[in-house]
Amino acid sequence: MKKILGIHGFMGNEKVYFFPWIKSRYQNHAEIHIPSFPNPKTPHIHEWTETIKELPENDFDLIIAHSLGGTFALSLIMRDIIKTKHLITIGSSPGPKETSDMSTFLNYPLEFPKIMPKIESYTIVHSFDDPYTYPEYAITSLKHSKGTGIFYADQGHFETLQLPKEVTTIIDQIIFA
Repeated sequence: MKKILGIHGFMGNEKVYFFPWIKSRYQNHAEIHIPSFPNPKTPHIHEWTETIKELPENDFDLIIAHSLGGTFALSLIMRDIIKTKHLITIGSSPGPKETSDMSTFLNYPLEFPKIMPKIESYTIVHSFDDPYTYPEYAITSLKHSKGTGIFYADQGHFETLQLPKEVTTIIDQIIFA
């Protein structure tokens, strides 16, 4: 059975946006872990890392990470705390953060040359009208990672109950392969 890790972002938890949909859609086909991290309104990388270390698994077929969770996932992979074959970041930005708490997620500068050999595929999903994370950072990440980019004009910060069809198709291909 495939293994999925979902990582929410700032002010999130396992019950917001598309994470319940992921659980529902793939629960019969994958072992799914979507932890709710402590202090989501004042997140700190060390607290969130401890939550990840408490999971029964550290090797996944797919990580789906939203917003700040994408930066966190890249950091975890770079620091060899978790492994994955496929990474999808959604509405995520490795750029400057708005608060000092959020900035702790950049304590470990992301080094794509260290990250990319550790994964088979990296898909960056972003929207040009995202009010929180700038698409320029997604484009820069795409350039440095040589991953795959899916960009939308009108999806905002992907605070939706399910993911767009193109993203769902990629997940399906990974889980049902």
